[in-house]
Amino acid sequence: MPCKDCGGTMVGDGDSSVYHCENTPDQMTDGIEADAGPIYCGMAGDSTSGPDKFFDRFDGAEQRSDVRSELSWPVSLWFPEMNQFYNGKTINVSKTGAIMSMPLSMPIRLGHDVEINFPRTTSLARQKGQYARIKLGRVVRVGLMPGRPGLSTVAVEFGK
Repeated sequence: MPCKDCGGTMVGDGDSSVYHCENTPDQMTDGIEADAGPIYCGMAGDSTSGPDKFFDRFDGAEQRSDVRSELSWPVSLWFPEMNQFYNGKTINVSKTGAIMSMPLSMPIRLGHDVEINFPRTTSLARQKGQYARIKLGRVVRVGLMPGRPGLSTVAVEFGK
């Protein structure tokens, strides 16, 4: 089966190594559980390739039709199946999803359903009647955060 993004060869077996596109940078597959794939390169319709494409994702390059806004805001991810919260920060958000920096120790993988809590300021919480904006979503990408040891990037698509 070819990569759905670029048509490249899918490598890995899903047992000893994660099943992924040959054009996926190592930073996106290092430390990922073997059964967490498939991981696609994300290069659909883009002339940028390899690691440059990966690093551009976290420097504001648009990957979806919805406008992304850079936003560093504290978040808490709730994992219902683990009955646990993990704290991190957003990198950017759009109407349909968010990319966040989270602790590398967080046991997350593709497909996890999560609840994201975006805390509000006290004055906004009084106005809205709630102390957090809560969005439900599904993890669609996990990777290492370039230049930030101990942190991972987690992309969540809202409404899943």
